[in-house]
Amino acid sequence: MLQNIRDKTGSKLAFIILMPLIFIFAFFGINSYFVASVDDSIATAGDIKITEAEYRQRLQEQLGQMQSMMGESFNARMFDTPEFKRNVLDRMIDERLLSAAGGSAGLAVSEARLREEIKKQVPSAYMNDKFSPEAYKSILNQVGYTPQEFEARIRDNLAAGLIPTRIYQTSASTDVETKRYVALRDQSRDFRYLLLNRPALAADAIKEEQIKAYFESHRADFNNEETVALDYVELNIGLLPMPAPPSDATLQEIYQRELSRFGTLEGRLTSHILVQVAESASAEDVKTAQDKAAALLAEIRGGKAFADVARASSDDIGSKESGGDLGFIDKPIPNSAGALFEPAFTDALFSLEAGAVSEPVKTAQGFHLIQVREIRPAAVQSFEEVRAQLSQEAVELAREERFAELESAMLDASSVAVGSLDEVAKAVEGQVQQVPAFSKGMGFGIAGNPAVQDFVFSDEGKLEGTVSDLIEIAPNHHVVVRVSEHKPRNPKSLDDARAEVQAKLTQEQGDKLAKEEADAALKRLLGGETLDSISASTGAVVTAADAVGRQSVSHDASLVKEVFKMAKPAAADKPTRGMVKLDDGRYGLVELSSVKEGNVEGLDQATLDAAREQLKGGLANADMEAFRAQLRSGVEIVIDETKL
Repeated sequence: MLQNIRDKTGSKLAFIILMPLIFIFAFFGINSYFVASVDDSIATAGDIKITEAEYRQRLQEQLGQMQSMMGESFNARMFDTPEFKRNVLDRMIDERLLSAAGGSAGLAVSEARLREEIKKQVPSAYMNDKFSPEAYKSILNQVGYTPQEFEARIRDNLAAGLIPTRIYQTSASTDVETKRYVALRDQSRDFRYLLLNRPALAADAIKEEQIKAYFESHRADFNNEETVALDYVELNIGLLPMPAPPSDATLQEIYQRELSRFGTLEGRLTSHILVQVAESASAEDVKTAQDKAAALLAEIRGGKAFADVARASSDDIGSKESGGDLGFIDKPIPNSAGALFEPAFTDALFSLEAGAVSEPVKTAQGFHLIQVREIRPAAVQSFEEVRAQLSQEAVELAREERFAELESAMLDASSVAVGSLDEVAKAVEGQVQQVPAFSKGMGFGIAGNPAVQDFVFSDEGKLEGTVSDLIEIAPNHHVVVRVSEHKPRNPKSLDDARAEVQAKLTQEQGDKLAKEEADAALKRLLGGETLDSISASTGAVVTAADAVGRQSVSHDASLVKEVFKMAKPAAADKPTRGMVKLDDGRYGLVELSSVKEGNVEGLDQATLDAAREQLKGGLANADMEAFRAQLRSGVEIVIDETKL
């Protein structure tokens, strides 16, 4: 059969049949023929695509920022809402649209600006203000980025800010506009108000048939949330026992080995002249080089300057032009590795007095004449002065090494664990701990960690009982988790939901009665009754509010906000009357008696300029919002709500 196929593929008919396939494979790849296309986007805006992976990463970053800001008060459930998730995605869409608009307008992020931002965001990649590619890669790897991904992300963020920056820079206001802004900003109002008490419902106001009817028509709103219970094993460097401190002998050894950390070693400002000869040279060549070195030494001792002889005759290209200068050379630490100079060289150097020149000294490079131009005495802290520091460092290092051993063992054990964490616990010399059942967003401690929640509420975690990989809670703090019990979301019975239903009905009826009473009170006020007479009949207290500014904290903020929306009184004896609703659901009656504009006479230039910047920022924000709306209106935005 195979031979049959080979024979047929040589025919013209086979060529005609195969040509379309060759064309398809050439342009789209053979993979496209066998592998189905998968749409990994969560949103598109015209030609712009945001993948689900990009969105998930940004969502985790936002949650991490909120956790960092809120500390122990952080509760992931507060942010597990459609509004929060949609807000994150909308910001990503706006950023991409702004970046694209900037590119179309010819705006671009320069390499210098990119490097400046990298230095700001990854300062640890700069050692003594010098960029270290190795440190940079290592730091980014720890947070899951390659340099290319990270730089693309920064460039996108900067690009998204180019147009807002230009809009702010082009915003302007005249002195007249700025003064009008100050007059409105610093405006104050005199008013009186009373806050009506919410009506009390009778104990039997909510009937059983109402509860049943509401429950039946809103069944989808009353559910027992999905829950999981966890087993986990924790490895936390902070909980590891402190190792015993090392002996004095060990500390002395460390001290001698790292002496340069504790001050300035004895150093000698050194010059040399090299007469080069290879180690493999013949005895005759060695003798010739030694004789040359001796002749040069004779010239120096005869009165020639060492530097002049070095420039004329030294074979060391690196120091020849500078007269043999090698700078300060520190006295070698005994048994230290990585010495720059051979022992024969340093032994001779540190046996000389200041100003002296050595006899020819043989090293692997040849013969040296060594001159000591200056001696810098040692200034090093004593062992007793640094003993405590050395001991603490040694203990911390030992604990870090122990943590690394246990971390490796934990990783190995978790990679093969199935159905139990016992072997993981044994690997870290710990124990399996439990977290009782909790719903998504409601866990505390390790269960509140976003990465833990992502795993335990994933299908892999909650349905298959899989043992997780190492999850980082914080630096040097890992857990491995496994779902020990999973209960899916399920409808509540009427008995379970009764309290919730009753609370909702009570709120609704309370709101309705409060609005009815407020409308009746407003009718009385507009009909000519005074606040005081309404106060006498309702029991609400009248409060006087004089010279209240927009940012007043002496009165309810939502009340003040509504009062500043009221029309200015027509005359001093004709206050503006009205009703306001507060954020907490209460209603208030208000008599606005006067409006006083902020003082703009005699404004000094500094105050005027500061106000101008405030107004400029407000105008720029308004322009920016309009520009965003325009960008969005110009493209079709499609969001896959199921992936949020």
